[in-house]
Parts: sequence; C-alpha cells; structure tokens
Amino acid sequence: TGNILLNGVNITDGTGVPTVGALIPRIYYRKGAGSYFSNAGTLASGTSTNGTWNFTILAADMGGLAAADVVSYYVIAQDNVGNIGSNAGGAVATDVNNVTTHPVTPNSVTIGASLSGTYTVGAGGDYATLTAAVTAYNAACLAGPVVFSLTDAVYAGETYPITINQVFGTSAVNTLTIRPAAGVNASFTTSAASMIKLNGADWVIIDGSNNGTNSRNLSFINTIATASAVIWNASLGGGGNGATNNTFKNLIITGGSGTVSGIYGIVSSSTAAIATGGEDNDNVRIENNAISKVYNGISNLGLATNNALLADGLVITQNVIGDASSANYVTNRGIEINGASGASITQNTIFNIITPTTASNAATGIDLGTNVVGGEVLRNNISVVYNPNTGGWNAYGIHFSSTVNLIGVLVANNFISDIKTVNYINTSSFNAFGIRFSGGLDHKIYNNSINMFGD
Repeated sequence: TGNILLNGVNITDGTGVPTVGALIPRIYYRKGAGSYFSNAGTLASGTSTNGTWNFTILAADMGGLAAADVVSYYVIAQDNVGNIGSNAGGAVATDVNNVTTHPVTPNSVTIGASLSGTYTVGAGGDYATLTAAVTAYNAACLAGPVVFSLTDAVYAGETYPITINQVFGTSAVNTLTIRPAAGVNASFTTSAASMIKLNGADWVIIDGSNNGTNSRNLSFINTIATASAVIWNASLGGGGNGATNNTFKNLIITGGSGTVSGIYGIVSSSTAAIATGGEDNDNVRIENNAISKVYNGISNLGLATNNALLADGLVITQNVIGDASSANYVTNRGIEINGASGASITQNTIFNIITPTTASNAATGIDLGTNVVGGEVLRNNISVVYNPNTGGWNAYGIHFSSTVNLIGVLVANNFISDIKTVNYINTSSFNAFGIRFSGGLDHKIYNNSINMFGD
C-alpha cells in the first residue's frame, strides 16, 4: 500500500510557527513497535499564526505497508520563540527535528485490506448492497481501479446517506466507479437528508450508463420534502481537503419537492452543511444528468472569502434540468455557481423553471454569484422561466447576481426564450430579463439569441 496522507491539520500560535526552513512542523510515524521516522509538513493555506497543514507518512521509510499493519503517528510543531507542542501530546524535544521522548499514546491508523478490480453489488454478488460495498471501500487501500457493478433493478436495505470517504491510494488511475451492469436499469429510493455523499472523497465516478454510452440507466430518488440533497459532493475544509476529481454523469436525479427551499439535485459544498460553502472542490464534472423536482438543480457553493480555495476546473455540461409535468418542476435555479474559478457551463437544457403563484423567489435559469472568477457559459438552451405571482416578482434567463468578485465570465451562443413575470410594466429589477447584470465586471457577452415573448 502507498503513503498515508494527513491533510487539514490546523496549527495556531500567537507568535507563529516557522513556515519555511528546517523547523517547520513535522509528522513522526512508525510501524508497529519499530523506530520512528519523520517528514516535514506543507502549509496548504493560512498563515504562521493560523494555518492549515498537510502531512505525508512515507510507507517506504517503514519498509512498506500491508493490510493489518498499525501505524502510530503524531504531529509536532514549535513556535518562533521555541515553545514546542505535539498532537498526540507528550512529546519532549529540543526542536522538531530532535525528539527525546515520543508520546506514550500516539495517534494510530490500521491499514485496511486492498481493493482492485470489479465487484458485483446486489443479490448473490460480492456485496449485497451498495452500503456494504462502500463500507468495504472506506476501510480499504486501493491497489488499482475499483468498479462496483450494480446487478439489481431495485436496491432496498440501504443505509443513507451512503457516504464515500477519502481512501488511501486514490489517483487518476486508482478510481472508484459505480455503474449499472450491462443491461440493468438500477434504482435507489429513500427519504433522507442526502442519498450519496462524497465526504472529501476523490476520484469517484458515478456513471448511470449500463452500456458505456450516454444512456441514463441509474436513478436516485429522494422523496423527502425538506432541505436535502440527492447527490452531495462535500469538502472537509481547508486547502487540499476538497472532494476533487469526481464525476457524476448519465444519472436520473429526482428530489422530493421543487417548491421547498434548500432541496438540491446535485450540490458541491461543505461537509458541515449542505448549503454551506465548501473549499477546494476542484475538477468536478457533472454531465448528461436529468434532474427534476428539486428547488435547485445543480449548485456549486464554493467558499466566498478565499480565491485560493475556489472550485477550480468545474464542468457542468449537457444536463437536462426541468420537467414537462408541473408536479416535477424545478422552481428556483437550474444551475447556480458561487466560489468557482474557470467554470465551464455548456450545452445544458434548462426549462420549465416555474415558481408557484405565491412564490417571491427569482426563477432563474443560470445564476452566477459571489466569487465567480473567469469561466464560460456557452451554448445553453434556457426556456420557459416564469414567476406568475401577481404581486410582481422577477425571472431571469442568466443572472449575474453578485457585486462581490464576479469577474471576467464569457457568455456566448446561448439560446434564451420565454422569460415571463407579471404586473411590472416599468423598468424594475422585478421584470423579466434574458440576461441581467446586478454586478460584476469585465464580462464578455457575445452572440446570444434572446426571444422575450408572452405576457
């Protein structure tokens, strides 16, 4: 098995700790009762007085690692006046490089069994439920790519949310893929705060096609009618601790209500709460999903205060958001983006974003909000966006909704039509707008087709 990562360690000190040089914080580790080794940490974000640090336990130092090995470890730091502290506590040292007494009770981790290859999930398979498969995955080290092949049509007996954690050994090669087996149309249904949660997990692919194309053969249906998510991509917080390089494609996503605020189809945010901005959820791809009966279709809720921790490399493409049936409308936002750098939103079909007649929210096809830096909104088809409240409320095809760090977005070749509100005949923010700018600067708006018709 490979190296062990300990990310997101918060180190605070009134005088500060060294951030460069020989005396920066270190991690000490050993296998079993063997000798201790150490490795310097890296400052991922923050400052010398309040910083987030990442550490790596090097397997090669200990002669390699295997299943059931127990690795003991602790982090040690000294401040700029020479005071020394450790976690676990009890280390005695002259400096971070010279420890005379190690903690009596260090932190520890037991190495899990390795996984690699394809495992069937369903009656008579390697795992009876996806919950059981993911539990095994969370306790494992990856020796190669892993595929969970769904062989049943209906999955009962699951425990929700099915939470996928960070696992040692994930990479661009060592991915986890969850997909239906050839010819299988698989479905999961529950009433829960979320169905699938990627809790800081990386390199996960949930692919709904049962034949390797763009067919949609995997359904997630969350019937709860309170604040919730169907799919939740969740950052653990801090630099390097996002849920990164994850792909959600070819899925049928159905929520419990399109009229209840806080119900999301697919959301990328923080593990602290579904609607809380998350840090560093980089390289997330959301592709060719059909999403209905939620308040917000696809939402990236990035951190709104630190450009270094924005979601980089976000791709939202070829999704269908909305439904022909009024019972399944999306009523608030088809796509909303906050806290993202260089996002690509292309070729999505967004339709029937229609609020109830008593609602006062702004029905919106695509909303670009706080801390959206660069990126592109291209070739989307947005139609039938209504707020029919006779009190007179707003509706937007595309809305630049923030005045805070909303910079340099390219919006081109989009088709926007049939955007309607009622009872406002004078210029007002409560009118219907094909594209509305409430803030931002240096945007590029080219060759969009907007047909405002109706009442």
